[in-house]
Amino acid sequence: YCGPVTKLKIRLDRGDKGINPLDTACREHDIAYESSNSFADRNKADHILKQRAWNRFKSTFKRKSCSLGCLPL
Repeated sequence: YCGPVTKLKIRLDRGDKGINPLDTACREHDIAYESSNSFADRNKADHILKQRAWNRFKSTFKRKSCSLGCLPL
């Protein structure tokens, strides 16, 4: 779910959960964006994803590099 063009509906219909905790966080972020056009709701979803990405950053090096893709520069 992390990254562009995730084909959310197709992946949800298949039951894809995410390949790791960060990908699951991206899934929840995508669902939040799909569910609302509200700036406040999307801002909240962005904040939650950012926090979860930072939490993943504290894990192993391999997962750290994946986390960086979700953080603002």
